[in-house]
Amino acid sequence: MNNRELQALRKLFFLSVTEAAEHIGGVSARSWQHWESGKYSVPDDISKKMDELADRRLNMIEVCENVMSEHNVATDIDYDLSFESYKSMHKESTVIDWRLAQSVASYFLGERTANLK
Repeated sequence: MNNRELQALRKLFFLSVTEAAEHIGGVSARSWQHWESGKYSVPDDISKKMDELADRRLNMIEVCENVMSEHNVATDIDYDLSFESYKSMHKESTVIDWRLAQSVASYFLGERTANLK
């Protein structure tokens, strides 16, 4: 994975540099910035984690699409503006779970197949 792909995926997942550094890399935000700027190569374990998150996001989209097609309707999707709000409904969730849920909800809003609630 190159630096541009790393940055694009981080943004697709709605993660700030600080969130990605802390929750994915276990590094400082500055280290993550060095990877995104191309100053240092993206470590293989970070590439793998980002690829796994991309796969997870796609799976979440497919599951939602299947549910919507079974009911043949557009639906309302939760869009929690804060992690605390998300966690109140999903007790065992992480910041990554919340951000992926935001990303998926935004995907469906952009596709005009769901509304945010």
